[in-house]
Amino acid sequence: MLDAKFRLRSHNQFLAVAVALGIPALLLFIVMLFYPVFQFQYSGSFLYLTFWITAFLSMLTEDTLETQAGVSFFIFFNCLFLFLKDKELDNNFI
Repeated sequence: MLDAKFRLRSHNQFLAVAVALGIPALLLFIVMLFYPVFQFQYSGSFLYLTFWITAFLSMLTEDTLETQAGVSFFIFFNCLFLFLKDKELDNNFI
């Protein structure tokens, strides 16, 4: 067991992923994080882009996905805005 003074976590999600899982997993994490942004960049979803920038900046300053609140925030809004985007595209063609 580590002493209590060595149990502190990094305040960067990318660093936490790299240390825990390695560089290949960090690269996969970054690709999976950026994929929806590049996939929908031409459709212009302001809400999704605003959420994504907020989540990305949060991951730079703290390990967001290491807490239940952070995971719930990311999953809920990511799914909401991605599925909402599909509805916006369908409504534009009606």
